[in-house]
Amino acid sequence: MEMAEKPLTSEEKALFEESFPCNSIPFLNRLKEILNENKTNTLQSLKEREREKAKSCLQVLMMQAYGQGYDLNSTEEWIRLRFELIYKKEEVNA
Repeated sequence: MEMAEKPLTSEEKALFEESFPCNSIPFLNRLKEILNENKTNTLQSLKEREREKAKSCLQVLMMQAYGQGYDLNSTEEWIRLRFELIYKKEEVNA
């Protein structure tokens, strides 16, 4: 017997609402809930719909961090963050 699917939470639907949320904590908390409900600690192990729910929360967080219309090259951003967090710190401490 298949269990009925739970409706989307307000966090999972926020990406598609008219007003954009500014508080990151509910989305971080919902990600944690999704992982806990599925008894895992990794997004990769989530199945279809649960992974999509998690991605909607992540998308809101990404839009909060980079701006709502962001276009991100993940490799370039990794290089930029590495410089800002690792090498620039070493320059400041030198």
